[in-house]
Parts: sequence; C-alpha cells; structure tokens
Amino acid sequence: MLLSLSVSKLRQSLAEVLNRVGYGDQVVRVERHGRVLGYLISPDDFEEYQLLLDRTDRQAVDQAVAAGELQDTVPFRAADYDASFAAEPILQYRVGKD
Repeated sequence: MLLSLSVSKLRQSLAEVLNRVGYGDQVVRVERHGRVLGYLISPDDFEEYQLLLDRTDRQAVDQAVAAGELQDTVPFRAADYDASFAAEPILQYRVGKD
C-alpha cells in the first residue's frame, strides 16, 4: 500500500512511519511542494530491488558479450571491492575500447 506524506508530516510522525514501513507492507512516498523527493521501503523490498538491478545489469553485459561488443578485460582489484554488497560471485567481463 502506498502512502504519500509531505516532509513536514513525515517529521511529525517519523517513528510511526518507520515502524509501518519496516514491519508492515507500507511504502511511503515523500513529497515537498508536490514534488516527489523519494520513497521509504522495507529492507526486504530494498534487497529485492537490488537483486533485480544486479540481474538486469548482468543480462545487459551477457548480451553485449554475445554480440561481440566487449573486447578488453577490465582489471579487478579485490581490495577495491566491498563484498558485503554482492549477492552472487563476481564475474569478470570484457569491455570494448572507444
């Protein structure tokens, strides 16, 4: 269920809203002067969103590899990678030159 709140209303009831988002099925759209600033979603919904983005990115890279659009590998340094963000193992893909 989507609930729209202004920033001022959100400030007045932040604890209650966060509980409804975190423990319920509530999604909150935050607005200021009629303009959408963002959404509050549950941790579970956010994890699903991240997995969907990862899957979409992986499919795009796989399609580019299959089409022969990617050519040189990009070096990967494990020290630069924060594994806490990874849902699946890292794959090295080929990237084309400009």
